[in-house]
Amino acid sequence: MKKILFCIYLLAVSCALFAQHPASAKRDSARYQVNFLLETLKKYETGNDKRKIPECRIALGGIYFEQGNYLEALDSELKALKLAEQSGNTALMSKCYNMIGSVFLVQKDYSKAKDYFLRALNISQKTGEKNEMAKALNNIGNAYEAGGKYSEALPYYFKSLKLYEELGSKAGIAICSSNLGIVYSASGDDPTAAAYHFKALALDEEIGSKAGIACDALHIGSFYIKTKKYPEAENYLLRSLALSDSLEDLLGQKEASEHLSRVYSSSGNHQKALAFYQRAMLAKDSLFNEEKNKELTRLEMSFEFEKKEATAKAAQEKKNLRAEADLRRNKFIAGSLIILLGLLLTAIVLAFQKQQLGRKKDKIIFERETELLRSEQERLHSELEHSKKMLDTYTESMLRKSELLEKFNAEIETLKQLKSKELYEEKIGQLDYLNKITILTDEDWLKFQELFEQVYTGFFVRLKEKLPGLTPAETRLMCLTKLKLTSKQMADVLGVSLDTIKKTRYRLRKKLVDPELEDIADLVKNI
Repeated sequence: MKKILFCIYLLAVSCALFAQHPASAKRDSARYQVNFLLETLKKYETGNDKRKIPECRIALGGIYFEQGNYLEALDSELKALKLAEQSGNTALMSKCYNMIGSVFLVQKDYSKAKDYFLRALNISQKTGEKNEMAKALNNIGNAYEAGGKYSEALPYYFKSLKLYEELGSKAGIAICSSNLGIVYSASGDDPTAAAYHFKALALDEEIGSKAGIACDALHIGSFYIKTKKYPEAENYLLRSLALSDSLEDLLGQKEASEHLSRVYSSSGNHQKALAFYQRAMLAKDSLFNEEKNKELTRLEMSFEFEKKEATAKAAQEKKNLRAEADLRRNKFIAGSLIILLGLLLTAIVLAFQKQQLGRKKDKIIFERETELLRSEQERLHSELEHSKKMLDTYTESMLRKSELLEKFNAEIETLKQLKSKELYEEKIGQLDYLNKITILTDEDWLKFQELFEQVYTGFFVRLKEKLPGLTPAETRLMCLTKLKLTSKQMADVLGVSLDTIKKTRYRLRKKLVDPELEDIADLVKNI
């Protein structure tokens, strides 16, 4: 949940604003950025620049958010949203919805956060803005993940990751990878979680994202705590804390301090454990308290009240104008009964026509919505079929590797009978090299697992819920069983002997609730 996608936009806007002031490039503290943006905002407001003012407020709110100053962040974003709504700038409205939702997300108001994220997604889908669409999808996944609904979070994270891969956004790919790592860690699949976190760290280091590196180091430190590798955990957590300090990120300081307290407590250094626990509590008190939550609610209610008041005022003015028109009409028709009857007949005809037009309009709207729903279902079905084809192609490729390996081994046996030592050694060396490059690697398995998850979404999470405590080898066996591979094909794909497959299946059966009645193939079919 720590990785909120609006930070990408924040960095882009901030860099664009600071580029107008070359001297500011040497100053990158959050406090300096706030002061600089406040000065810039005054200039825009003096010049009444209606396009730059909301952009500046969005960037300012983002920096407040990173500092943990959620009250100021929400105030700035609501003011930006009001200006965006007045100008009809849907792109800025989408950004505001994403960022306002993020404020409520860290305050653990998941329902309200998801409501704002869905508004952002709705706008971005209409405008076709893939970057904003990817942010909204990731943020919706964050809302589900924070509420403990991991199966619901996974499809949104994978959709967001796919869009960022199409856009070639390394920052977006890093964020989605980190969030996938969080979900798999919460589901008990720590090896997969660690692979995603290390992938995210490599990307964030490549693009120089301090906030991303701090978050990745925090999760990797947490992974090492689970595996009881406390020195490695300490190194990553201290790195995360140092970066959070430099960014003035209170939430990052709180989480890193909490984890460091656990590390030192587990290693017997109770003095340090207490010191970091106290630091975590101080950061928590600054981030979350009842008065701040009340003020956040008051700000949003005030914003909604102003909108309703303006709408009510416009409706009243319209009602007054209508009343004046009715009065003039009544005075005019009072002079003649014939004119009155004529007007009544005309009104009846108009009302009937309006009713007919209304029914026709409702029918057209219903037909359009039905067509849009059908198109969306066809699109989702097409994506699923495409993913299945990719998975089948990848599986077939691995099987071809295995068949080629068998041919190579057979040819090696034949070459051993040759008398020519030079030919024998040269051919054996070539075949041995090809033998090595056909073995399935961890990278092959991760790619295969991603494709598998797109076809059978949530399979690994449900598997962990059904059979907790499975080893990685047993998990892979269940996955290949789902694809209905034979034991020999499984052995070839995994690069192990047929006897190893049998032993793994035997150990797996012992973990079933009733090994005599349950069958592995039937079990995996229903997951």
